[in-house]
Amino acid sequence: MKHAKKEKTRKSSSHSLPKMESPSQNQVPVNMDNIFVSIHSVRLNQNTKVLYKIQASFSEQVVLNACIRPAGPKDIVVDGTNIAFGEFYYDPSDYAKMHSFANVPLIVQIQPFGSASAQTDSNYNIQIDTTEGHVSCCNLDILPLFIDQEKLCIRTRMQPMVKPSPKNQKSWCTLPLITLEVSVNRHPENRMHHEVLKLANHMRVTVLAAYNMPEAHDDDKFTYTAATNMPAHNDTKIETVTFGHGYKAPARFNVTSVCPSWESLRSIEQQLTEQQLTEQQLTEQQLNEQQLTEQQLTEQDEKVADIFTVANEKIPCAIEVIANEDEIELDKYVNVPSEYTTVWASFHRCLMLGDASQWVTDYIRDHSWPLEVHMYGSDSTGYSFMSFLSLFQLLYPGEDTMLLAVPLLHADPALMLERSHCEPLLPPNQTQLLAPPEQSRQEFSKLTVQSATSAASATSSATGRDGSPAFVILQVKLARPLRPAAVPPHVPDEELMQMLSELEQNKAPRECTGRGQRDRDWADTVRLGLQAIRRLPYYGMTEFCTFNRQLAETRTRVELMTSFWQDAATFVNNNYRLKDYIYSECQFEELLMLAHPSLLKVAIATLTEPAAPPLHPLLRAARHARQMQDVPHAADLYMLYAYSKKRHAGVWRELATALKDCNRDWAWVCMTKSIFIYPRSALSLLSMGGMAFESHSDEAEPFFQAILSMYPFWTTGWFAVSAYYRAMELFTLADMIEVLAKRTEKDGLTDPIGATRTWESELGDWWDPPPLLPSMSRFYDIADLLLRLRVIKLADICLARALLESGVCPVYFHQLALSCRLQGRTEDALCHVRRGIREFGDVSYLRTLEADCLLAMNDFEGAMVSYDKAGTSMHSYSLLTSLPSLESHRARPLIVDLLRRTPSAYAWLALADDWLQREDNTYSPPAQASVPAVACAVACAVRALALDRRAGRAWALLASLVQPRARREYCRAMAHTCGYWTEESANASEESLSYLLGKNFVCKCRQQLDPV
Repeated sequence: MKHAKKEKTRKSSSHSLPKMESPSQNQVPVNMDNIFVSIHSVRLNQNTKVLYKIQASFSEQVVLNACIRPAGPKDIVVDGTNIAFGEFYYDPSDYAKMHSFANVPLIVQIQPFGSASAQTDSNYNIQIDTTEGHVSCCNLDILPLFIDQEKLCIRTRMQPMVKPSPKNQKSWCTLPLITLEVSVNRHPENRMHHEVLKLANHMRVTVLAAYNMPEAHDDDKFTYTAATNMPAHNDTKIETVTFGHGYKAPARFNVTSVCPSWESLRSIEQQLTEQQLTEQQLTEQQLNEQQLTEQQLTEQDEKVADIFTVANEKIPCAIEVIANEDEIELDKYVNVPSEYTTVWASFHRCLMLGDASQWVTDYIRDHSWPLEVHMYGSDSTGYSFMSFLSLFQLLYPGEDTMLLAVPLLHADPALMLERSHCEPLLPPNQTQLLAPPEQSRQEFSKLTVQSATSAASATSSATGRDGSPAFVILQVKLARPLRPAAVPPHVPDEELMQMLSELEQNKAPRECTGRGQRDRDWADTVRLGLQAIRRLPYYGMTEFCTFNRQLAETRTRVELMTSFWQDAATFVNNNYRLKDYIYSECQFEELLMLAHPSLLKVAIATLTEPAAPPLHPLLRAARHARQMQDVPHAADLYMLYAYSKKRHAGVWRELATALKDCNRDWAWVCMTKSIFIYPRSALSLLSMGGMAFESHSDEAEPFFQAILSMYPFWTTGWFAVSAYYRAMELFTLADMIEVLAKRTEKDGLTDPIGATRTWESELGDWWDPPPLLPSMSRFYDIADLLLRLRVIKLADICLARALLESGVCPVYFHQLALSCRLQGRTEDALCHVRRGIREFGDVSYLRTLEADCLLAMNDFEGAMVSYDKAGTSMHSYSLLTSLPSLESHRARPLIVDLLRRTPSAYAWLALADDWLQREDNTYSPPAQASVPAVACAVACAVRALALDRRAGRAWALLASLVQPRARREYCRAMAHTCGYWTEESANASEESLSYLLGKNFVCKCRQQLDPV
């Protein structure tokens, strides 16, 4: 009976409690959401008859204020019972306030009712009892309620606000246990704002500690402050947050297991403590009565602030997972207690609404995230440091957390603006920075440096006490990744076994890596032969020797027929077991006959494979203009395409290559843009390194080192890098790179970048490409690539290496003359090409280059003679510029064949002009031409506009040929927009066959027809 009576008493003690009157509620706002806070129970470790006051506040407003009687350790609490209740309203359409809600928690605090020694917090209306162990609190994160969750059921321990002395410390399980429920009621009219909040992400930046600071931590001498930027819901998209009042590292501080503090509350509490100490004037008698010194009071208030703001989430990690790009010796500083360590262990958090996530993505991609650390001294001295966070890993799919260690640099506003595109976050010290300790300066002076540049950079980075840089460890965490994780679909084991069974039943071709020829090599052979045959001009090319000379570098029909049996044998060796067939010649011959259909099957699959996706019309027209030496028109088209594809690095690289012929400064700007968008492109690295080598040879080394590290199997790039180091007189290093590249080629591990050097490709150009045979020096191929990228100096070095390896040849004189021609030294180029012609005869690509040099020197008659001696050319530029030297009955078949092989707006306009010519080889104005000729010319102009919409010459031609006045006016306006229309040229009497799209295209027909 006694036991039952006691149990009944315990049950009634939890419910029959006097309740405090809640504060008067204002009228319920209209169209606002509200948060309900229901306290279910508060359990203490001991029975008590004292009433407790419980208060909850959020963002400077009181949520509930009630009087409760906590449950004892054995009291039974009925589920669903509320002992205190409160609510508050908020406006979800106020995005600025919702953004700030992410940075504050719900604060719940209990204390004995009627405590005499209590201090009032004016900001949160919370009474803080300074009696040890009487006041407990907890901070609850309720941000999910504002985003997507409907209810949070929380059970947590409440920590004492005043840290007890070591002899009075208690176990975690004896702390007050509170159970509460927080729910939200969303108004239906705010549905649109609820969707915006549901899609929002949030970001948290936690600054843990700074190590190896220049001076020991001293609160009396310095004020320690850190600052960084956070996304914000305002016009600037960004705000600066501070982590103030860093403290000395505790004796057992472990950065890999820290409970960070709410920095916003911690700052308010610290300000409150300083204000109380300033306003409170204690006499000596009061100090004796309270037995507290000013220092003890300050320490006690700081402990209250720290415990009050602590969160309940640890940051577990290991030193191995800390991103350490600068290779700082973390074990040397983190695991060893030091007085040169400053701890913040606090965080700021923000809600990213709308396009804030995209803004963060673009900022991380384009800039470094800024961080500043300041030590403000009382005597206007101190230190100001800055650092740059590389958060590019957060752009990887599925990545939402980064824990990184970053070195501290001395504050430099110019460098901050360059790296992070922002002004200094906090005002730096106005006076000169304190000098490093003498001992550190002496230790650092003993460090060996290899050059003056590296010594200067090392001195600027020596911000720590021991000559090494000071550094900060911090964490950046997102609620969800900026890019979702790419998780492949799960394939069950049953399907895997079924697929393996099907593969084992069918005969699969084997790959031979040690010898012989693979299937893909055979497919490449067929593909090269197909491309060569399609590009073979068949007008005026009846001699078989000429046919063989033009295609000597690829396998043509003749080579395919002669090597067919050898390829079949190789195919058999790679795909079958020969021991099953070599017992008799008949069986082996039968096997070879069976290999013929297999090779034909591979050839047919190669010839009928789907064509590559078509090029964008603007990009195709821009390449045509660049390969016809029409640089202004090409730059215009490239800029139009770059405007629609702003993040396309290849377009900026091609534009830079085109601008190298006329404006090197603008080419540098475009090339920098390409590297900035995609820094891993092999061609961009090679082109940028070549441009840097021409102006500042030392600054080019990082680009060539990037080629060595990121493209280990691109032997062409490796030989180009060896040419750079040979120019820098590092001959041993250059020879080592060449040896490794040759070893890679010998092992068959070469991996080309896949950029072709043909028409309509990026590396296509205006000159006739010479055949680069396998027996020639590999430096000729490298020089050809460098000349197409306009890296002239490195190409000259490669030509010198090729001359030492294999001696002179027509290709040597062609590339040497081409190097001079691209540099503007036309007379030197003409001298070199004529020497090659004297030694090796009338080689077609030498004669066409000679004709181009003569055209540049306004020697039109000599250019026509060179074109006659060169014969028929395969390249569009040489063929179109050589048309005036041909007879009228030969010009049209060549243009038609050119349109069949490499169609372009230039070729179509040449055909249109050919239709307007008269039989006596004089140009006929459109008004005097026959009706069929005008119709064909109009059709050619329309086809030219289909390839190049900004072909001003085609619009001008149509303005002179079409009949309705409205069409003529439209074509005249389009020609004027493209910049090629003048009233003087309305009759097109001065237009010639070679005056096509670009004004820099020199007219030669008029000079031939009407010589001066």
